[in-house]
Amino acid sequence: SFSEFAELDGGEDDASNPRNFLPELSAFLDGVNTPISIDNSYEYFLPSLNVKWELNDEMLIRFAASQAITPANIDQLNASRNRIGVLGRVFDQGPVPDGERPQLLDIIPDEIRINGGNPNLEPIEATNFDLSFEYYFGDDGQFTVSTFYKDLKNIIVFGDTNEGASTLDGFTFPVTFSGNTNLNDGELLGVEIAYQQFYTDLPGLFGNLGLQANLTLIDSETTALPEFEDADGDGVPDNFLTVYRYGIEELLGLSDISGNLIGIYQDENFEARLAYNWRSDYFSSYRDFVTGNPIIQEEIGFLDASFKWDVTDQIQIGVLGANLLDTKAFASQQVDQAGQRFARSSFVNDRRFEVSIRYSY
Repeated sequence: SFSEFAELDGGEDDASNPRNFLPELSAFLDGVNTPISIDNSYEYFLPSLNVKWELNDEMLIRFAASQAITPANIDQLNASRNRIGVLGRVFDQGPVPDGERPQLLDIIPDEIRINGGNPNLEPIEATNFDLSFEYYFGDDGQFTVSTFYKDLKNIIVFGDTNEGASTLDGFTFPVTFSGNTNLNDGELLGVEIAYQQFYTDLPGLFGNLGLQANLTLIDSETTALPEFEDADGDGVPDNFLTVYRYGIEELLGLSDISGNLIGIYQDENFEARLAYNWRSDYFSSYRDFVTGNPIIQEEIGFLDASFKWDVTDQIQIGVLGANLLDTKAFASQQVDQAGQRFARSSFVNDRRFEVSIRYSY
């Protein structure tokens, strides 16, 4: 089909219909469904090594090295695709009488866009190294410090890539695929600190209190996507949707800092938890569809709570509260190489409550 914004008013007999200017492209886009035969297989040797060194009854060190893969989701491998011709127009620039449209001189193809699945996706490959120190104390106390490194290849990202060029009706124009592709590689280095304990030595009700906490610090790097796709080598982007600005070198979806803090009260019949989860800002997209700028989700934290009460051996009452602070999620877009940002969107996640009654027999 032709893109919806390329059509003018009028039917097939209208002189401005693209089919009157581009018969070869029209025939190509009107072609019947064509079966696609894909032969894509892969084999991997994925070794792993795990070592534990017990320093004493309370402390140990673990080391692990492994290689792993994450295949694409089944829906991402869907072979079904559709083709859209994106067109431009050339108008007579002379005076136009009131109530009339400018005279259309020509319609030219800007590109063919292909949308859909990508059965040629390769699995994401990861080489992993993990080293941790673990300290177990008391009845259920635990403190761990872990460091990890991951070398990632064939990262699957939704984006636009050039699939060559096509020549029809005397015009040569790019063919652009929009969908999931193995766009880049990356590295990930991080440290995680975790602590949990129930304070059973405290007097009275305080002995039912517990705490869980963790903090994760991450430094990620990725091969920056090219500034733009340029199939014909003329120095001009094939189209706006293949522009990736500012050479972003961070992996998508990863905050540099994230943490959780959970307070617990638990006895034989009652359990209450109050949890706060926070993460720093992170890139959610290498380019926005409207502006072409990278999109950043700003730092955000959520406060949740849950309560469970065993009224009898058979009846339990539960209450769950999510986003108690009614936190809003803000996103911004990077607008220059220096990293300056302007607001893009704001969403309210809603404060939610759930009440349940469970009966066991």
